[in-house]
Amino acid sequence: MKVSALIIFGIVLFCICTIVSADVIEPGTHYVSKCIKITNLSEYPNYVFLDYATLGEDEARFLKIVKQEDCLEKGYKYNQYTLKAIKSDSINVDEVQEKITAANYASIDLSKAINANVDLDPFGGYIGDLDPKSGENIDYKITQINSEGIFLAKVSQETVYNNGSPNKMEYFDENGDLNQPVHVIDPIKTPEPLPNIITSFICFFKSFFGMGC
Repeated sequence: MKVSALIIFGIVLFCICTIVSADVIEPGTHYVSKCIKITNLSEYPNYVFLDYATLGEDEARFLKIVKQEDCLEKGYKYNQYTLKAIKSDSINVDEVQEKITAANYASIDLSKAINANVDLDPFGGYIGDLDPKSGENIDYKITQINSEGIFLAKVSQETVYNNGSPNKMEYFDENGDLNQPVHVIDPIKTPEPLPNIITSFICFFKSFFGMGC
């Protein structure tokens, strides 16, 4: 009996330690913030956009109505994130907001919602202190929205550093490919000829060593 109790106690203790250690910040690391925005939500007034996150099951663990200026959110860092949209005439927005405020997510009918075609993770995470990156600001835009989903394209990404280095800006084309900056290479300049008097002076000294000009 005592052995069984000790085994059960050990299992429980192990589970608690595992959960606690998952949220402990490791020494020598720092947090990197991440702000992902959808820049043209206002162009789709007939839709309501939602932060939707689960933790290993279908039931929502985090839900929030997304506005134009908002950074996407997923709540707990281990939550799995999905950007959803639903036609505004399919739901009562005020009622949904009340249920979100009360964390009554299960009662919100999202059966007609559609998902983004891109995997988005709004949580930045932690990196080693040797890496000076301290934040990322990433912009997407909606290129199309229909019954199949929300189609997104990456527009830009700003990387912020904590060591005084200037922020790094990257821009992407309509296909989501990085636009490479064009570097203008200066043509090789031909050395200008030396003035005649200097040339004569050099030739004068060369003649002492039997060298021609």
